[in-house]
Amino acid sequence: MALDILTAAEVAKLLRVSRDTVYTLASRGELPGRRVGRTWRFPKDAIESYIRELGAVVAHDGNVAGNHEANRVMDETATPDEVRT
Repeated sequence: MALDILTAAEVAKLLRVSRDTVYTLASRGELPGRRVGRTWRFPKDAIESYIRELGAVVAHDGNVAGNHEANRVMDETATPDEVRT
């Protein structure tokens, strides 16, 4: 049985994040993967499962695109308490 293995660059593309974010998540144990020498490798089925779980969490929390609270923008001169929407 062949196991599909992804590189950090491929995972970053799937998650639409940078490779640095993939490395950070993997080193924290938040993203399923293993170091092989100096590189990271990720089982494709585990990453697909992670994406499904992430989608369920986002939907459950209500933090989806179009959510007014999720789209707040900070003015560069505003303090964190003065966030405008």
